[in-house]
Amino acid sequence: MKTKLTIDTNVLGRAMRGGGPLRSKVKAGIAEVFVAETLLTLDGLSKNGKIDLLALKNPRHAFNQSRWDGLIECGVTFLLCPRIGLPRPIGRDGDGNKFEYTLLHKAREHTYSQEVRQERYFKALRYMEEILGAGQAWLRSIESEIVAAGGAFDANEPWFINVASNLDLLGEKAIRKRFGDWADADALAAHYAYGNDLFCTADNASGAGARSILSRANREKLREDLGIRVVSLDWIENGGCI
Repeated sequence: MKTKLTIDTNVLGRAMRGGGPLRSKVKAGIAEVFVAETLLTLDGLSKNGKIDLLALKNPRHAFNQSRWDGLIECGVTFLLCPRIGLPRPIGRDGDGNKFEYTLLHKAREHTYSQEVRQERYFKALRYMEEILGAGQAWLRSIESEIVAAGGAFDANEPWFINVASNLDLLGEKAIRKRFGDWADADALAAHYAYGNDLFCTADNASGAGARSILSRANREKLREDLGIRVVSLDWIENGGCI
């Protein structure tokens, strides 16, 4: 049986390098590699794209199709993350026709039916956001910082409009850090939803702190409560699992 690996984009290039241990195992049919689409739909947004998404404008993705085409040829497919309203990056075929890139290259339903997978996805999100306060919940909580800093907060507006209206006050770094955690939490939820074996990342939450979904404490909780195992690429390549 193949080991099903969800790979974070921060190690994907190294993981799939020609002649690398994991690439060889994929070619041999021992391992299968997936990427959660949220790492393109959220973390893949350009700086201004993140702002546009919050402000309900059409966001722009920092999307290099030729790079991803190469990874698709190596066997990478996308785990779908069915959070409503997130636009997918648009690709073009050889005739110039547009298509939703991650949807065309989506992963097969390899463990659960689509219905069960979606139930598992939102179960995991509720746990990470409501119990751990991570992911999108961490971004939403920035409203309290707006008030503390004397920013303009309108209780009649949605949280994302208030955040978008106070970007200069909050700083782009704070937004980027929380967007990254939102993407990571959705990726972990997709990993759980599809029933994959290992989540591989180089992210140790060193710049995000204890609130991050990938902090040491939260990793332990994810393993205890959801059975999610977060590992490094070095651990995998040194024979840790396959």
